[in-house]
Amino acid sequence: MTWKKLAVFHLLLCVSPQVTAQEKPIELSKVVIDEEIQKSLFESTHWMPKGGIILLKQEDALNAWSRMQREPCLNTLPTSPIYGLIGFKTEHLYIFSYRNQLFTDWVVCRKNGALDFHAYSISGGFSRDNPKQGQDICSAGNNNVNVRFRRYEKTGPLLLEVDMGGCRIEAKYELLFALDRDELYEVPGSRFTIEDFRSDQGNGWFYWPVKYNDYTRFEKLSWNEDDELQWQKTLYKIPTQFHDPNAHYDHRNIPKITKSCHYSKDNKKIVCKDKLKNKIELKMEHIYEQCKVEDVCGYDEVSLSYLSSIKQSLPSTFKDLGYFMKEDEKKKLENL
Repeated sequence: MTWKKLAVFHLLLCVSPQVTAQEKPIELSKVVIDEEIQKSLFESTHWMPKGGIILLKQEDALNAWSRMQREPCLNTLPTSPIYGLIGFKTEHLYIFSYRNQLFTDWVVCRKNGALDFHAYSISGGFSRDNPKQGQDICSAGNNNVNVRFRRYEKTGPLLLEVDMGGCRIEAKYELLFALDRDELYEVPGSRFTIEDFRSDQGNGWFYWPVKYNDYTRFEKLSWNEDDELQWQKTLYKIPTQFHDPNAHYDHRNIPKITKSCHYSKDNKKIVCKDKLKNKIELKMEHIYEQCKVEDVCGYDEVSLSYLSSIKQSLPSTFKDLGYFMKEDEKKKLENL
């Protein structure tokens, strides 16, 4: 059966059920498959066989989509036409990747009809306690959430990899979900956040890419001797006192770290370790420059509070992040 015939078949499914006087008709999305979009959409999923995820035949995917549109999972989606639709299933879940007039989106439905995950719903942010729970959608009208399958064990199951850019801020978020239960669950240790406005809560520092525009989730990606996925990336690890409202960190005198991670197939989690690549001498001139960037210079109480926080962090946080001060520079700071 061709894509065109399948699209017509789906439309018949949408209009054929009889509606009683007591029932309210449900408006369903039209699915008009475009072959080029369909091919590109499938390739973007990076699905592989024998990964615990079953690829549905197109007719079965359309049937499942039509059925879920009558359930809470899909009945709140916009009813704009769908030009590409790829369906998958596990024992407990239906997984859909689709393309509408504006963007590509992913939805995961539980087979009882409940919504489990909707990529676009977290485009404007998500709950720290539950990354599947969106807090807003991107008001810019686009979808900044990219989703794909990837194996983290060479012969293991496919996991669902999620990458987000900031909707209105320069930020990046990385999530990873397993699909072998009755709902998606976040792989422990997998969440990675780059955002300077909240920092890594309570740690006194935040990560930032050395080259923001060229940042990728993996810089060096390979299999280790245990057939587990391993990777590295180079980052800044910046003290919160050196926050820049304009996010101009590329040329700043900041130590770099190498973040090395791997997937532990025994513990089913991501394990990472940071290693300093270099150390930087911290001088008072750097602190004064940062004071200007933060726009706290010239206000005595604020300036003193800012400098005091650096004094308190110098023996611990700053040292751990690769900064050191010579004795004469330390005395200058202490005498302020």
